[in-house]
Amino acid sequence: MVCGQVMGNHVAITVGGSNGHFELNVFKPLMANALLHSIRLLGDAAASFEKNCVKGIQANKERISKLLHESLMLVTSLNPVNSTQEGCSLKEAATTKLGVLTQEEFESLVVPEKMIGPSD
Repeated sequence: MVCGQVMGNHVAITVGGSNGHFELNVFKPLMANALLHSIRLLGDAAASFEKNCVKGIQANKERISKLLHESLMLVTSLNPVNSTQEGCSLKEAATTKLGVLTQEEFESLVVPEKMIGPSD
């Protein structure tokens, strides 16, 4: 609702700006009112969002780690290995079922933390 109102205010400001003649624009009060209304709405919405949604949120590090280490995005470092058909983890497929890597090799090649940012 806030976004809809702010978008409407933007249209009002645009129409007001386009209907002004030279430096005498009789729409300036409308434009100023719409701008101040949008500023107030956005500020109040941000404060409400922080109070009612963001405050108190804590990351579930165990769940994040589980999802990260079981994500199929890890397969990019193991192109030849495909564990989705076997119903096992990538690590299990590469080390146990296929035997193409040792556990140490897998752990040195598949480091999700290195995949989430630019490399040096």
